[in-house]
Amino acid sequence: MAVRHDVENLIRRGNIFYWRARVPMSFARCRPGSRLSLSLHCSDHKKAQAIGRKLNMLMAELKLKQKEPMSKEQLQKLCAHERDGALSASTAFRITAIALSGSPAWLPSLVSR
Repeated sequence: MAVRHDVENLIRRGNIFYWRARVPMSFARCRPGSRLSLSLHCSDHKKAQAIGRKLNMLMAELKLKQKEPMSKEQLQKLCAHERDGALSASTAFRITAIALSGSPAWLPSLVSR
């Protein structure tokens, strides 16, 4: 069963977190009441919260600053790109932390996550 968490639109199914947001009415090309559902590809609650907040912020900014109509597929791609950027940033942070700690033996295990 899906469980809601502290961050709006964040849902956990099994061991993986998902971001499921309603598409704002201002997006003329999307059906009213439609939703975006995006796997966050992570099981870490803190990381999922951070990515969920970024995606919520992106939707709020798009809602306020939108100039051209977007389709649901375009919105989905934009949100997936934001998620991928957040995931790669957290991986780069872990690699930097390991390099600074001087423990290169842990590097391959963290990069593969």
